[in-house]
Amino acid sequence: GEQSRDFTHVNDIVRANLLAIQSDMPREIDICTGKNTSMNEVAKYFNCEVKHVADRPGDAKHLIQDPVPAKSLLGFTTEIPFDFNSIKVYL
Repeated sequence: GEQSRDFTHVNDIVRANLLAIQSDMPREIDICTGKNTSMNEVAKYFNCEVKHVADRPGDAKHLIQDPVPAKSLLGFTTEIPFDFNSIKVYL
């Protein structure tokens, strides 16, 4: 449960893709918040029993992503935080 990922709201991903197709983007970049959240932290939001199992072979423990290239190349930054305590519908 200590594995961590950078969770990015789908609306932010869509907005980044729209910016990318309107640009002369020279390469692939991460679309991310730059903030990792552990799986244990995510599990707390679901208020259910958690079963921890052995790590899967080859699975990365932590995925670190850098939001700086998206900001410098697309002018993109995420707008919707990963926070189940303040979830709203974003349109």
